[in-house]
Amino acid sequence: MSGGANKSFLSNPISFLRNNVLTIDVQSMVTTPSQNGGLANYSAKHNQGGLVTVNIAKDPVNKGLKSTGSSAVAYKVSEASGAPSKHSHQFSAYYLPFMNNDFRVMNLGNAADFFFTDTMNGCSFACGAGNPPKIGHFNRVSGPNDMIDQNAIDGDISGQFPGGVLKSLKKTDYKNDVGEAASLVGVRTNGTWAFYYQVYSVAGVTKTGKVYQIADGMPATVR
Repeated sequence: MSGGANKSFLSNPISFLRNNVLTIDVQSMVTTPSQNGGLANYSAKHNQGGLVTVNIAKDPVNKGLKSTGSSAVAYKVSEASGAPSKHSHQFSAYYLPFMNNDFRVMNLGNAADFFFTDTMNGCSFACGAGNPPKIGHFNRVSGPNDMIDQNAIDGDISGQFPGGVLKSLKKTDYKNDVGEAASLVGVRTNGTWAFYYQVYSVAGVTKTGKVYQIADGMPATVR
């Protein structure tokens, strides 16, 4: 039952990230008719980011491990669907999407106490000054293998935050191995936003999916 996971996360997000693997799967794709009678077009439902209603539920195919090797539950954050029951504990959160070879920025507000962005797998996150702050998810790639172009990302960040950033998370902060990725979560406490990330890697495979292992010292604070 997803309500238990939502309630556990809402009561103590840091403890939840310490003891469970959390992946982000909020972005929805929508199909639009082709303009020329060919293949249908696919576009991001949440192209610019905003407030969404989310639900945390047990991952149906993937498993989890703690850094010690003991078992952990793998959970997934998704956009909530269907009518919520009084026990579901679905909740509102700000959401900012990943866009390939592009970036998205948004201003957080006071309408929700949580923020999610798509999985960080080489991208950068930036947070400006102010309360509530402006934040961004940046991706730039170059070369025949679409390698992360940090210089181009830094240029985009400078353009969007001409006064400098207060906090940031870059590839070198969280990705030391090709198999590592990070989930980034924002939490608003007493009117102030803080951001945390959980690094995990693929430690194995099962008949149905993957085994994600939480890295040491997670979650860490975005600084």
